[in-house]
Amino acid sequence: MPTFIKNAWEFSGSRSLSAWLLFGIAIVISIGSVIMRHHQPVFYSLGRVLLPEWIGTYGVENLSITWWLFLSLILFFFLAVNTFVCTTNRVIGLLEKFTSLHKSTFFLKFSPHIMHIGFILLLVGHLISHTIGVNLTNNIIQKNGTISVCLSDLKVGLKDLKVEFEKGTLFKSLEGSPKNISASLSFIGPKCIKNKVISINRPVWFNGLSFHMDDFYPKSKFSKRTPYISLIIKKDPGIKLQLTGVALFAFGLFIYIFLLIQSQLDRVHNSGSVPANCDLNLATRTRNTSHEHAVGEEKQL
Repeated sequence: MPTFIKNAWEFSGSRSLSAWLLFGIAIVISIGSVIMRHHQPVFYSLGRVLLPEWIGTYGVENLSITWWLFLSLILFFFLAVNTFVCTTNRVIGLLEKFTSLHKSTFFLKFSPHIMHIGFILLLVGHLISHTIGVNLTNNIIQKNGTISVCLSDLKVGLKDLKVEFEKGTLFKSLEGSPKNISASLSFIGPKCIKNKVISINRPVWFNGLSFHMDDFYPKSKFSKRTPYISLIIKKDPGIKLQLTGVALFAFGLFIYIFLLIQSQLDRVHNSGSVPANCDLNLATRTRNTSHEHAVGEEKQL
């Protein structure tokens, strides 16, 4: 391997680089949180459009307030590279010592790298979802009406909308406000029809698409207009990678904590048995020494 590539590889996986990257990300995101608070309309659209579309419109046109987001994306990219290189080096080193290490020691040292792999998959999954996914907003369906879903041969109908309103609450400001909103949807495909229930905090999935309730009507029990809901329809190609990353991270964390606790308990158990014998021997020696000293004093007398 050429010296330049070797040095670049070692630098990319160094601990000092990861520390500086994490420090930079923390600073940039802290600044960004303050900027977002004062320019909410610019960043609110991030939840409604994909990243390339947002960059080409809001992002480029407002560089004076969106620069921190571009910088954070660059820093996250280098952090992912740093994590990949560092994990690769460590895993290769551990595999070379596999036969010489105890199994529990090997897996204790290997578990953090499982978390690193999960972290990388999580970042890649989010990147895929926000670049080549689908995010369709303002899909309004009136009661007993249907809409066609773009980019598919699917139709969605609103069969019923149930909205419960607060009554008899201790807080007068909440009296009459909506609660427990749920809608019955019918999904009409070329070969099947299925009914599913959706609510504000419970999206539904059908044919690789996810449906999220974004808005609804009526918002008071005195409204007379036709009930409707507004859906956000998403296609999330990176969701499997994200779930795999979360599962790997949780698995690695569980293995690490379990083995760490087990090693600490073994250490306490082993260290606890030795001092007991030592104390017993020390006490015996002390009694013998005291007896010999007493006998010596009697002889002198």
